[in-house]
Amino acid sequence: MNAKIPILNGKVQIAAFLTILLAAAASWWMVSGNSPRATATYSRFLQSVEEGRVASVTIAEGPFQASRATYRLTDGRTESTILPKDHQDAIRTLHQKQVNVEIEARSGSVLANATPFLALLGLWLFLMLWMPPGARRVP
Repeated sequence: MNAKIPILNGKVQIAAFLTILLAAAASWWMVSGNSPRATATYSRFLQSVEEGRVASVTIAEGPFQASRATYRLTDGRTESTILPKDHQDAIRTLHQKQVNVEIEARSGSVLANATPFLALLGLWLFLMLWMPPGARRVP
């Protein structure tokens, strides 16, 4: 069975490539652009806790090792920092200073988790359609 797969013309190939590129850029933005940057260092956060200037903290589990802590100061300002993997000392200090601590589990969307696989699949399909028909034959 020697079925021929039609080759896409140049404009369709360019459109497919740009679509894959746009999808990859959008997925990168979704994964990396959702979280705000840290506004304070971890040391400054601990110093604020020890001085009693932190009213409440929300800790969001990170997708890898670190966690993000967003905290409200007693003067009403909100800041954030990145907690290290082992942040038990910070939790202990927060409890000693009677700071309200809320822990949130960060869940990734299905689309964000599937994006790398879909991008590779799209690239593979694009390259397969880009190849000339003779290159697909096995001798």
